[in-house]
Formats: sequence, C-alpha cells, structure tokens
Amino acid sequence: MLLYEVGRNPDSENRQRVLLLAALAHQVVETSDKILRRAEELEKFGFDAYDAIHLASAEHAKVDVFLTTDDQILRTANRKKNILSFTIENPVKWLEEVLK
Repeated sequence: MLLYEVGRNPDSENRQRVLLLAALAHQVVETSDKILRRAEELEKFGFDAYDAIHLASAEHAKVDVFLTTDDQILRTANRKKNILSFTIENPVKWLEEVLK
C-alpha cells in the first residue's frame, strides 16, 4: 500500500526520498484478503480506506507503534483506542517520549 501511494506522489524528489527510506524496512507486508477484511472493519470505525489498509497491515505485522503526521488518523485513533493492538503516535511526540 505504501509503495502504491508513494508511486502516485507527483513530487519526484519527495518520492525518491520516501523510496530510499522504504528500502530500509525490515519487513514488507503484502496485502492479503485477511488484511483487506480487517481494513473494512477499521473503515466502519471512521478510518479512510487507504489508512485502514495501512493500519490493518501494521496490525498484521504486529507493530508496537504506528507513526503518522496525519491528524485525521491521530484523531480517529484517539477516539477508538481499544480497537487496535498498537498505539498510533505523531513521530515528534513519540520521539520526545522515547528520548526522555
């Protein structure tokens, strides 16, 4: 999902930077029927379709934290904390906490 969205970015410089970061990933989660079903459930809680796929993929990968600057995801996650097995944080806020 991430690679699909990055590929749609019209800013080629930004696209290349994100692809370089993505190449550092330790794990790649392929979209599956199970992930898509979970994404549909997450959409019912107010997440955008693409965001729901990202979150369902993160859940499938058993992440501890999902970092995003997307205010809509952060607001929805804050209202629905108990539906996910991980926390969703702003990267700056998360880094401040980790470095304390």
